[in-house]
Amino acid sequence: MGFENTVYVTDAHSATLLLSVFLVTHLCSTPATGNGDGDEVYHFVKSMFFLLQGQALTVELLQIGLLLVTWEHSQALHQDAWLSIGTCVRIGNVLGLHRCVRRLNHEDGSEKGDWDRMRSLWWCIVLLERYVHLLELILC
Repeated sequence: MGFENTVYVTDAHSATLLLSVFLVTHLCSTPATGNGDGDEVYHFVKSMFFLLQGQALTVELLQIGLLLVTWEHSQALHQDAWLSIGTCVRIGNVLGLHRCVRRLNHEDGSEKGDWDRMRSLWWCIVLLERYVHLLELILC
């Protein structure tokens, strides 16, 4: 008869993930410097991203971070994108995604779909980090 914190964490992560998908898909064309809806949604998602890190690190939280990096980059918020991708790298390391790349099989009992999803997430982190870093070198 106790509370299941994971249910609330998952609900909060899922809701924020949906909001971040909305941010990237519908509000990518609005500039981040104005006082439009994109700014409000962005600041809310960014705040939730950092608040949810204190509860639990999940795959959904990592996906939120990757979508934030994409939006920040598309809005020319390069320093914010650089900081966000660094956070995503650390979350990926904590979740053990960096170990998925070298193993060819999934002997730990996990499903093949989960294994492929983890591997895809890690490569997404690597590619976004390289792209954000390359852009920082070009702009400096």
